[in-house]
This record gives sequence, structure tokens and C-alpha cells, in this order.
Amino acid sequence: MRRGTLRSATISIGFILFTFFILRLLSQPKEEIKTKPRVANKNPSEKFMSFFPHGNFATQHESVRNALRIALETNRTLILPQLRLGKNRDWAPFPILAKHYESQEKAILKITCERKEGNWMTQFQPCIELNEWIELPWSTFYNLDRLRKEFKLRIIERVYDHGWGSNDKLIPFISEEEVIVVDPTSFPSNGSDWESMGQAMVKSNSEGLFSRFFSVKKNEEGESLKLKSGLKNVIRSEDLMGIEEKYIQFGSLVYGLRFLTSLSPQQTALQQGLKDTGVFLIPDRFYAVNQVAQAITETLGGEKKFNSIQLSFEQLVMTELINQMNMKRENAVIEGQEFKDDTKFSFEDGRAYGGKELLDQLSSIGQTELMSAVVRELSGDMPINQAISAGLPLKESLLKELINNKQQVNHSIQNRHELLLACIDYRKAVDARYPIYYLSNDVYSDDIYAHLELFGPMIKSFPCTFTKHDMYSWNKIDKDWTKKVSVFRDPEVDYEKLISPIIDILVASKGYSFFEVPVTKLTRLLSWN
Repeated sequence: MRRGTLRSATISIGFILFTFFILRLLSQPKEEIKTKPRVANKNPSEKFMSFFPHGNFATQHESVRNALRIALETNRTLILPQLRLGKNRDWAPFPILAKHYESQEKAILKITCERKEGNWMTQFQPCIELNEWIELPWSTFYNLDRLRKEFKLRIIERVYDHGWGSNDKLIPFISEEEVIVVDPTSFPSNGSDWESMGQAMVKSNSEGLFSRFFSVKKNEEGESLKLKSGLKNVIRSEDLMGIEEKYIQFGSLVYGLRFLTSLSPQQTALQQGLKDTGVFLIPDRFYAVNQVAQAITETLGGEKKFNSIQLSFEQLVMTELINQMNMKRENAVIEGQEFKDDTKFSFEDGRAYGGKELLDQLSSIGQTELMSAVVRELSGDMPINQAISAGLPLKESLLKELINNKQQVNHSIQNRHELLLACIDYRKAVDARYPIYYLSNDVYSDDIYAHLELFGPMIKSFPCTFTKHDMYSWNKIDKDWTKKVSVFRDPEVDYEKLISPIIDILVASKGYSFFEVPVTKLTRLLSWN
């Protein structure tokens, strides 16, 4: 595997819906369920905004940061969607994100799936994935009251329903004429070109193809469905502030540079405040989750005594398979042969493959080569003092004795715990620079020693590497801790799996350094800690 491919951008495989199919779905009504009393009071001068979340935790976190910035700039109340953990989709054009968001009504989905009755909602939320995602309010993990108090932000959390615009049950008095759609990544008329920076054109347009898309010019909805990645348009501060409609519905807010805001003292204070660990940085308000993360931290030797590594095999293997496929194509052309390749990226029903399905297409040798490339990259990125220490021969110690002991090959639970204690002792008594690693990944939650074809190079280079599975095996974490959390009520959902990204972030925030391959927005988030 080429070293440069580890940081390559991966392509999206999610655009499998034909344009005519999406247009048909857009015209279908949304099923209703009973909701709680509405929370917004009718205030003639109050204006609102919301957006459609997508992506992993770090991506959604970035969206909320941008939403807070825009809400402050425009003096609007932010209708804050819930955080979705588990299966999610990447960026998509506004019409698809809208339907994906509207279809997340689990009460309806459960009934539909139990009856084996497919409808438009299950096209976006497949029944087979129903228990692979959950939604939780952001206040579960962050103190939103501090944001409201310190920065005078108005935030209404959505804890039920997935309506928006004139169908938003939190604001029942909004009419269709008072709603404007704004998404510079989907619609050319919603901003100026990134490079030319000409005059933006965000305004109501009566020629919209659908009555709910007031800001979109005729035929732009259909054209947007052909996009594989977001447009590079920019909306400036004066354009955002000039929108008169009472309710702005944004699409994706992940790309912050698409939305330019001022450098006012209020904005500067907000940006600094968002980097404060107690405001909106580390998701540490969920007591039960904090306890799990704290147990892992203490077991690894305490704060700043270990490093964290997070590997996304879904992205890594996707890039590797694409590179292999392109190489085969080039060789076929050179040799004058027909190009044939059986690499798959999705199931027959159109759902994109996850990391496990992609990884299974690599041979054992291919998996070992992949991890060897990862180890080389980690060795180059780690602090120089730790890199030197890890590269030197071990000094006489219990750690050296255990690693050289052939009986250690069986990797029993007891031996693994003895190894950890020896690693901690080596740092204390011999070399404080010697690295201990906490490893997390998106494919395997069981023992990494059961997958030596993949993790072998990591273990060989960094023998003091441990996982959350080890913590459970040593009874450092209660195996049934999720059953004691009142909000985790569905017995068919593996809450531990879905909440793991939050645990890993909390543990990483307590470590000495954090490494992520490939690098995502999470690296920047944790760098502020």
C-alpha cells in the first residue's frame, strides 16, 4: 500500500437513488405521530433557523458550532436537531438530506418494520439498520445553558419529531411563505462562487419547483440530485443578515467556510468560548458514560500516562480497494486486456458496505500490509521522545521478560493484564517516555489478538496496546452498565456499541496525545482540549 493513500479523501458510495425516484419521494406526505406540547411562544419579532445533521459525531459537532455562529450573527433562535449516533449518512444534496431527516421517526419505523411494510421512510432508514442508530439531545453531553447565558444564544432543543419549516411542530405558527431554504452546497443560487466571490443571490424566488423550497430557482432541486459532492459556494454575513423570512432551513452546515460571519467582539468571544472544555468541547455531562471513561483512564495508569489511537478501517480500506481497482484497470490497459474486477462497495439492496464488509475483501497479506502502513504513519507522527523510546531495545525489566517469554504467545486475559501492569511499571521505573496505547477502531470490538493478520504489525511495534475489550475482560467496566441507564430502554439496541465513540473521545481527552488514521474533524476537536 502506498503511504500517501492513508490521507487520501474517500469517495462517497451513498448516491444510489435515481433522480426520478427521489423526485417521487419528495412529493409524498410525511406520516404523523402524536407529539408533546409545543414549546415555542408566538413572538412577532423572533426569527428561527435549523439545519439537517449528518455524519459522525465530530462532523455533527462541527455543524452545531457553525449553527451557533450563524444564530449569533443573525440573531435567530436555533432549533437544534438531536445528535445521531451509529449508522448515519455523509453529505447529500438538500432534498435527500431533508427526506433522510424526516424519515427518522423510530416509532413509525418500528411498526412499519414489524409489519414488514415498506414505505418511503424505510427507503431512507432501512429496517435492517433500525437498531444501529439512536438519537440523543445534545444537552445529554453538553451544558447548553452556559451557551445561552454567556453568549445570549437562544436554543430550542428538538427532542421529538423531525418536522421543519412550516411542518415544524416546535413552532406551529410558521406558514410556508415565512420559510426559506438555504444550502450553498446544493443550489447555485444560494451563494456566490468560492473563487469569484461575486454577488450572492440568497432571496425568495417564486419560480421554485416545490412550494417548500422558496429560495431555490426553477429546476435547481432536480439538478442538485446529480451532485456527488457539495458546491463551493459562499454566503457572506450581509447576505445572511439580509434574509427576511422568519424561518431559515439550512441543509448541511458542516463546511464552515461556506458561511462567512463577522469578526465582531461577540463572534470572537463565542469562538473562544466554544474551545473552552466546559462549554462545548468535550462531551462530559453524561454521568454513566463518564464513569466508564474514567475507569479506562485509571486502568491505563491515569491522565496523560497513555496515548489514544483511533482507526477508521471503513475509510482506510475503501481508499485501498479503490487504489487496487485503479491499478488493475491501468494494468489491463497496458496489457491490452479487458478490465475485470469483482470488488464490491454496497449490498444488493443499495446499502453501502461498512468497514467489516470492505475489510473482508482484503487478503490476510493485504490486511497486514495495510496495518504496516498505518504503523509507519503513526511512528512518523508521534512525539519524537516517544518515537525514540519505542524504537530502542527494552531495558532489563518485567516488561522485557514478559514480551520475550514464549508463553506470552497465548495472550490470555491474565497475561494481558500482567502485561499492562508491566507497561505501567516500566514507565514509572525505567522510561517515562515509553508509549502505552489505547486503541479503538470501527470494525472489531473483540480481542485484537484474534485478528493478528490485521493487528499484528501494531502489536509488534507497540506491545503496550490495549482496548476497551481488555477493560471488560478484566472487569474494570461493568458489562451491564448500559442496562442501568434509564434512557437506554430498547432491549434490541446495542447501546454500548453506539455510545462507544463518546467513550473513546472522553478517554482520548485524558491521554497524552491522540492519533487518528485517517485524520478527520475529531483530531482538531481534541487538539483544542
